[in-house]
Amino acid sequence: MKCRRCDLDKPQEAMQINRSRKSGFSGYCKTCSAEITRAWQKANPEKARASNKRWLNEHRDHVKRRRRRYQKIRLPKIRAAALKILGGACVKCGMSDLRVLQIDHIKGGGAIERRRLGPLSLYQKVIRTSGAGYQILCANCNWIKRAEDPFVPGNL
Repeated sequence: MKCRRCDLDKPQEAMQINRSRKSGFSGYCKTCSAEITRAWQKANPEKARASNKRWLNEHRDHVKRRRRRYQKIRLPKIRAAALKILGGACVKCGMSDLRVLQIDHIKGGGAIERRRLGPLSLYQKVIRTSGAGYQILCANCNWIKRAEDPFVPGNL
């Protein structure tokens, strides 16, 4: 099929889908269609925002399912990468079972940050900062640390 914008012959997989057309495809390839959409969104930011908001409200359940599925697949991989950066084992006892390892804030305040960021963003921050200010503790060592110093921000 030929794109009306870039005038290149492309396979059907590269063409934008449009079910209202007889062929089932738009006259534009996916690349050109994306460029056209981005240009329109840049020229009409209020309309684009309203359109996105309306679509999200109409498809709330679909969006939730996709986010859950994405997080179910992606979260364990990012967590494993963050733990690997931090050494992959508890700094106190050496436990290396991924199921019990927890990311600990060396100076405290982890509960507050975890609530603010959520788990995915916290793991991404650990990766981005190369683990500065964080350490790995197993669940037991983390609870012992909390019991020994209960006045650290976020421990109450």
